Amino acid sequence: MNASLVTLGRIPFYIPAHPILSFLAGLGRQVYGRATTELQPLSPATLLVAHDIRDINGEWFESTVDSLMSVDDVFQVPFLENILLLIPETPEHATIDKSLSSLFLELGTKTAYIVNPRPAYGLPDYKAGPYFLTNGELSQAWRIFEDTVDAFIFPTMASYSDPTQYHVPQIAGIPVPSRLYYDQPSPSKPLSGLRIAVKDVFHLKGIRTSAGSRAYQSLYPAQPNTARAVQQIIDAGGVIVGKTKTVQFASGEMARDWIDYLSPFNPRGDGYQDAGCSSTGSASCVAAYDFIDLALGTDTFGSVISPAAVQGIYGFRPSLTAISTDGTVPVSDALDTVGIMARSIDLTYQVGSVLLPMTTASTSSTVKNIFYPSDLFASKAPSYNDQILKFVREFRKYANATKTDINLDEEWKGRMADHGDTIAEYMHTACAHVQLFDCYRNSKQWHDDYMKKTGRKPASDPFLLYKWRLGKDITQDQYNTARSQMNTFAEFMKTILPTSQDGSSLESVMFAPVGRSSGVYRAAYYGHTLDKAASYMQGFGFWAQQIAVLSGHPWLTVPVSQFSYKSKVTEVEERLPLCVGVVGPKGSDKELLRLVQGFFEATPEYQGWVHTGREAFRDGDFLPPATL
Repeated sequence: MNASLVTLGRIPFYIPAHPILSFLAGLGRQVYGRATTELQPLSPATLLVAHDIRDINGEWFESTVDSLMSVDDVFQVPFLENILLLIPETPEHATIDKSLSSLFLELGTKTAYIVNPRPAYGLPDYKAGPYFLTNGELSQAWRIFEDTVDAFIFPTMASYSDPTQYHVPQIAGIPVPSRLYYDQPSPSKPLSGLRIAVKDVFHLKGIRTSAGSRAYQSLYPAQPNTARAVQQIIDAGGVIVGKTKTVQFASGEMARDWIDYLSPFNPRGDGYQDAGCSSTGSASCVAAYDFIDLALGTDTFGSVISPAAVQGIYGFRPSLTAISTDGTVPVSDALDTVGIMARSIDLTYQVGSVLLPMTTASTSSTVKNIFYPSDLFASKAPSYNDQILKFVREFRKYANATKTDINLDEEWKGRMADHGDTIAEYMHTACAHVQLFDCYRNSKQWHDDYMKKTGRKPASDPFLLYKWRLGKDITQDQYNTARSQMNTFAEFMKTILPTSQDGSSLESVMFAPVGRSSGVYRAAYYGHTLDKAASYMQGFGFWAQQIAVLSGHPWLTVPVSQFSYKSKVTEVEERLPLCVGVVGPKGSDKELLRLVQGFFEATPEYQGWVHTGREAFRDGDFLPPATL
C-alpha cells in the first residue's frame, strides 16, 4: 500500500503507507447497517473502545464522541461513517443498545461492527479515534493543514520501519496526526503527542538540512543522526511534524533580505510586520497555528528573543551551554544556544524541564531582588514603560521582593572602573567581532566543499556575503580581545545577578525591554543601503538583549499586553504584542521559568498564554491594550 491523499468534508488528509492496527477475524460482527454494504478501500472509520457492551448506549456514545472531538483537530464527523466498537470478551450474540440506531442514522453512520483485539496487541495499543479502513486494517489519519504564513520549509514524518529515521512526505501543507493516538503525558513521556516544529539548522536523521540555503541542502546527503536536543524531545514523546525556515545560516536577515526562500509572515496585526530574524519560521508557526504546540529555534545574539517578542509568544534563551547544540549548523560556539518557543509559560516550563539539566525547581519564590535598569528602558515609548512597570509591580508583590531601579552604566563605572565609562563604549564591537569571526570560519568549510564539488561558488544572499566580508577581515587578535571583553561583561553581570551557592536557585532577576513599540513593515527599506542595513544587524553597539547574549545568562521573553497602531497596509487600527524580558543568574534556568510560571498562576490580572492569529490577546482577556 502506498501513502494516499483523501478529502473528507473538504478537509484533506494524508494516509501513511503502512496500516498500524488490525483485528482478530477481520471486522468481526456487524451490528448496524445493511449486511450488503461493501466497504471501499480507505473508508473513514472511528474506533471506540469500551470494557463492557452493557456500557454502550446513546448517552455513552454522544459523551465519548464529544470528548474526542473536543481535544482533537483531526477527528471530524465524516469519520463516523463507519463505527468499530472494540469490546474485549463480548458474548457471541450480544447486540447494541437500541438508542444507538437513531444516533447512527442522524450522524450518517453506514455500518457498525464489534471487533476483537489481536492477541499480538495489548488493549492499550488500540487508541480510540479517527482512522481509514481497508480490508479490516486501520491506517492513521493525518490532517493536512495549510502553511498560510510560509513558516515551514517542509513537513517531516518518522518512518514506519525505523522510527528514528525521518522522511519528507511529498505534499503541499503540513500533515499532523490525531492527538488521540498518544497516551497522556507521563513522567517518562512528558511531551507525549505534542506536535513540534524545529528550525532547519537542527539535523534530523534521514533528511537533508538546508540551513536556509539551497546550495547547502544540495551539497550534503541526508543526515545520519538527529540533533541531541531534538532527540531529547522525541524521547520525551514529542512528534516532529516539520522543519521551519531560517535565514541563510541563521545570520540575522530581515524579511526583505531573503533570496532563496520567501520569508515567513508575522501573523500579528496587519500580517505584514517583519517577523524577526533567524528563528522567524519557528516563531511564526507558533504564533499562527493551533495545530503546532511549540517549536525549537537557535539564538546566537537574539534570534529567539526577538522573533518571540515581535510575534507575541514566549521565547526562552537558556544559559550558554545549558542545552546541547550538538547536531546543529553553528554560527558561533561562543554564543549559540538552543531556544524554546511556545504560546504558554506552562508549556515553556514543561519543555525546559526536558531539555535542561536535571535540577528541581522550587515551588515557591526565593527571589529577594528585582532590578529595573532605567537606562535601558529610557529609549522605549512612555506607554510601553507604563505597561511594563505595572507588570513589574505585580511581579514584585508576588515574589515579595525588593524592586531596585538601577542604571547599568553607573553600575559599570562603580564596579568596572578600569574598563571605560560606559558599557556601550567598552563592548561596542565585542558581540559583532565574535559572531562575525566565527560565522565566516564555520561557513568556510561548506563553501570550499561546494566549490570543490561543483567548480562554482554557491549562491548566497547579499546580506550573507556582506557578513562574510566583515568576518574574513577580523583578526585572531581582535577576536581574542572580543572574547576577553565578553568575559569581563560576564563577570560584571555576576555582581548584579550572582549565581547562588547551589548553582541553580534564584535570588535576583532583572527586567529588560524587548520588542517594538511601533510597526516595522516587512517591505520597508528605510532609505538604507544594504551595507548600512546589514551593519545594523551584526551586533555592533550594546542593547538590552546583549545582557544575556554576552554574559551567558538565561532570558525569557514574556508577552504582557498589546498596543494599537494605525496600519499603513490596512489603513485601520491594528494591535501588536508588547513584551518584556526577564533575566536570571547563569544556571538558574528552571528556577527562572518556574518563577514566571508561579507568577501567572498566582496573578489573575495577567494571562500566562496567548492566542494564535492577528492578536495575541483578545477583548475580554486580562488587560486593555496600551496605546503607543
